Amino acid sequence: MSKRNLAALALLSLIALPLPAAGHGGVYRGPGATVGPGGANEGGPSSNTGGFADTDPAAWSQWWSFNRDRYLALRDAVFAGGPSETGFDDFFLGKGTSGRWGVGMRPDEALLHDQVVPALLAALERQKDVDIITGVLLALAKIGDHPDREPRIAKVLHEWVSHRNQEVHETATVALGVLAQPEAAPLLADLMLDRSAGREAAGRGSVPDRTQAFAAYGLGLIGYRAKAEAVRSFVVMNLAEAIALGDQPTRDRMIAAVIGMGLVRLAPSEGEPDPRSAPRVGESREGQLAFLFEHWQDRRLSARTKAYLAVPLDRLSDGAHASWKQRIAASFTEVLSKRTKDQEVIQHGILLAAGLLADNDQDPEDQRLRNALTATIEDGGDRLSRHLALLALGRACGREGEGLAGSAPSDARTLLMRILSRGGTSQRPWAALAIGLLERGNVAAGHDPSEGLRLAMMDAYSKPGSPSEEGAIATALGLMAERRATNALMERTQNGDENSRANAMIALGMMNAKEAIAVLGRFVSSVTYRPGLVREAAIAMALLGEKSAGPALVSRLRRSNKLFEQLAATWALGFVGDARAVPGLLEVLGNERENDTTRAYAAVALGMIGDKERFPWNSKIAADVLWWQAPPTLYDAMGGKGILDLL
Repeated sequence: MSKRNLAALALLSLIALPLPAAGHGGVYRGPGATVGPGGANEGGPSSNTGGFADTDPAAWSQWWSFNRDRYLALRDAVFAGGPSETGFDDFFLGKGTSGRWGVGMRPDEALLHDQVVPALLAALERQKDVDIITGVLLALAKIGDHPDREPRIAKVLHEWVSHRNQEVHETATVALGVLAQPEAAPLLADLMLDRSAGREAAGRGSVPDRTQAFAAYGLGLIGYRAKAEAVRSFVVMNLAEAIALGDQPTRDRMIAAVIGMGLVRLAPSEGEPDPRSAPRVGESREGQLAFLFEHWQDRRLSARTKAYLAVPLDRLSDGAHASWKQRIAASFTEVLSKRTKDQEVIQHGILLAAGLLADNDQDPEDQRLRNALTATIEDGGDRLSRHLALLALGRACGREGEGLAGSAPSDARTLLMRILSRGGTSQRPWAALAIGLLERGNVAAGHDPSEGLRLAMMDAYSKPGSPSEEGAIATALGLMAERRATNALMERTQNGDENSRANAMIALGMMNAKEAIAVLGRFVSSVTYRPGLVREAAIAMALLGEKSAGPALVSRLRRSNKLFEQLAATWALGFVGDARAVPGLLEVLGNERENDTTRAYAAVALGMIGDKERFPWNSKIAADVLWWQAPPTLYDAMGGKGILDLL
């Protein structure tokens, strides 16, 4: 990126983005791994899922920014025409991960492979701008090859793996994982483990530490989408080799391999496990669990690394023999009961996982986990532990168990409402979000809505104690689809704190409040100097099934000669654009007289519109991540060069 662009973008950040740094990206993200407009410390809305978020690591908006993709299911709404019925904690378990979905306004194969892909390849020719290169590489990987034609994209990506620029080199590496073709798995394994073949491909005497971590994430992404058990087994065995090497001298590769392992679900063993023989890691789901659980119990492993094992253990236990859930729950409960400073970060990992592992029935392991969560909320622990326990309790009690039903949802509602009304300033927003998740889950399971809870939430929205609390209550009202709050939310979009306005917009979209379309449309078509609000308004319109946001943004892109307007329009189009946005974006990408940064954003937007997956490619990595303990290759709030900072 040129000095002229950097100067313009710095000025832009001061004029247009007077907001705290956000979660999930931390910055107004741009192409590849390059810090986009505003820089990492200038502030601005996050790009991938979060909109606006608080810089406080214990703020509810941080969790929401990393996890909201699953609840919005935005691409379903863009291409189908309305809110999706998906949006729960099992979105990463491999459901619906292969093939195309829906029809609607999604670009067809002819448009993607006869126009978009050739234009992206042409943009790479003689290209020196890093933003354009990285934006194009990831866009090609997201779109993938034509299902009935000779594959060619992997070869292109492979050629850029040896690029001397580290940013391009890393992006090409992870792009092979985003492409998700099994043939790339051996290369990524060689890069991850710094083997001779990996060094040769990288054109270096040794594979850089950061690249090893990016290769591990890419390998996990291939395993996630692989249809063949043999491919998944290969991925698991190589990830296990990286995990076995430990977290020294850096944590990056091991944590990447642990997260990747949690995405690759081998077939479970048949029948009862044999206690006399431990299954091998690449043979079955139980083998994966045994391998990870052994590291979970390793006292030599640093707490900041061990914490990342909790969520993969939970994910892999789903569908495995029931004894694994019991074993994992018992270990989690034991650690939660200790409350020692050295166990604090491990408890954070457990609390994220407990919201996925426990449910609302009377099975002993579920009751013990819920009791441990309640004890954490009421009896102490550090501030973040109490917050995460609130969220975990709401999620667990909103998940229908297969055992005998009990009073867990009712008891949790009572506790959460008490904290919402009388808890501390930092606790109340988390309680509100937990209530929204609990009620959403209960209604989805066929239970009647809780009228008293909903009225209390609407009353709380009318007199919040802080903007953070107001935003959390708005989000909760959206999650529970409480349409009676429509007028209050519409009013809130018009003035005041920008975080609150953005949260109100998304809530209106989640609850299918079509009355708000006109209000939201004015933001998309005419508001300037507020790119975050423009994008959130466009997302809300897409959630409502309103198709005019994309054309309105294309119109802004075509008529504007201002860098700021162009970036805002292309940025938003990446999230809500459909086939009608493609010609305008192709025009920008192919215009070499256009600003390089705007061309790079156009490439990113084309990749997002043509993406072969229902959810953003790194949302499965972001889900329930320990964002405040992340190594820099995972999430880099200061430099914007982690895998969760990529669009």
